[in-house]
Amino acid sequence: MSSFPKWPLWMSLVAYFLLTAALIAAVPLGAAPDEAAHWQYVEHIAQTQTLPVFRAASANEPGYEFHQPPLYYLICAPLWKLLGAGVQNYACRVVSLLCGLGTIALIWSAARLVFPSNWRIAGAAAGIAALLPLHQGVGASSGNDALAGMICASLFFLIARCIVNGAAWRDVWQIGVVAGLGILTKNTALSVAIVALGALFWAARRENSRVSSSTALATAFGIALLVGGPILLRNHNLYGDPLGQSVFKAAFRQSSPGPQEMAEKYGIDAVSYIRGFFWVAFFTTWGFFGGPNTAIEIAQPLSASGPRVPQLALSPLMALCALFPLACALGWRRIETLNDAQKTTLRVWCIGILFVLLAWAQFAAQYFAGAQARYGHAALLPFCVLGAAGWVALWKGGRALALASLVVGASLILLTLLNVFGWKTLV
Repeated sequence: MSSFPKWPLWMSLVAYFLLTAALIAAVPLGAAPDEAAHWQYVEHIAQTQTLPVFRAASANEPGYEFHQPPLYYLICAPLWKLLGAGVQNYACRVVSLLCGLGTIALIWSAARLVFPSNWRIAGAAAGIAALLPLHQGVGASSGNDALAGMICASLFFLIARCIVNGAAWRDVWQIGVVAGLGILTKNTALSVAIVALGALFWAARRENSRVSSSTALATAFGIALLVGGPILLRNHNLYGDPLGQSVFKAAFRQSSPGPQEMAEKYGIDAVSYIRGFFWVAFFTTWGFFGGPNTAIEIAQPLSASGPRVPQLALSPLMALCALFPLACALGWRRIETLNDAQKTTLRVWCIGILFVLLAWAQFAAQYFAGAQARYGHAALLPFCVLGAAGWVALWKGGRALALASLVVGASLILLTLLNVFGWKTLV
C-alpha cells in the first residue's frame, strides 16, 4: 500500500472543497432542508449552555429538530457564539464541509485496505464521493448528516480493518468510541454501529485475533454506552424513549404526510407514492434541481402520469446517472478473484448497506419527506468502494477507464454548477 500514489486523493479533496465551498457561498441561507431548525438548536446551546427540550407540536413550529442527539450542535455552538450574525450560519455549513472531507479520506483509506494491489480503485472511490452531488449537498448544509456520515464511514473502515488485519485492542476501543459518538450524533448511525459490533465479535473469533470475542464485544459495547449512554438516559427521562423518536413522530405526523394521508387528502395511490419515492431519491442522489423541494415543484414526481422534466437538456445527464451504477454492477462480473478477507469484508459491508436502507425505507414508509437520498448517506463508503471496484474492472484500466471517468466526472461537475448558478438549493 505504501506505493499508492497520493495525487488521486488530493485531487478528490480539492475538487470536493471547491465545489462544496461554491455551494455554501451560492445557495441562500435556509435553502437546505430543515437548516433553520438546526440553527435554532445551535443557537439555544450557545445562548443557554444547555440542551434544548423538544416541545414542538408539528414540523412547522420552531424547535422541531430538538429531539436530535447533540454532538454536531455542541461542535457548532462555540463558533455561533464567537461569530457575528450571518457568519455564524456559514460556520455551521463549514463544519459539515470539513466532515465531508474526512469522509472522502476514510473512503480512500478503506479502498486501499480492501484492494491493496489496485490504486485505481481507491482513486475512483474517492473521486465518486468527491463529485457526487449528494455528498456535496450534505457537506454544504447545516445539519448533523455530514458528521453522521463521517462517523458511519469510520465504522465501515474499522469493520474492514478488523477483518483484514485481525481484531486487536485498538479495534475494540475505537469501534466502541466511534459507535458512542454515533449515538451522540444521529440515530442513523445506530444501524452501522450494530453491524460494526457484530463484525468485531466475528473477527475476534478468528485465529489471527489478539483478543477474545466475548471480551471484545463486551468492552466495545460498554465503551459505546459510556460515551453515548447519557443522551439515551436523558431522552428516556424526558420522553420515555431512549432515542427521542416518539415525540418527534407525534409532531411530524401532523405536518408531513405519509401513504395514508397522501391517499386520503390528495388521492395519490400506493403505486404513485412508491414511484415518487424513487424519483425523489434519484433526483437528490445526483443533484437534479438542487434539493427535494425544487425537484418536487419542477418535476412533480407524485403525479399519476409520473414526473415531467421540462429541461430536455437534462435527459442525457439523467440517462448517464442511471447507467453509471448499472455499469459499476456489471463490472463486478470481470473481477476474477477475491481472497477470504476481501469477501468477508464486502459481505459485512453489504449487511451494513442493508441495515441503512431498511432504516431509510421504514422512515419513508411513514413520511414522504423520507424519500430524500440523504437518509442513505450513511452507507456512502461501501457504495463508493464497491462502485469503484466494478467501474475499474469494467474498463480494465488504461485510456478507456480514463476517458469514461472523465465523461462521468465532467457530467457530475456540470450538475453541481447548474445548482451553483441556477437552482441554488441543497439536498
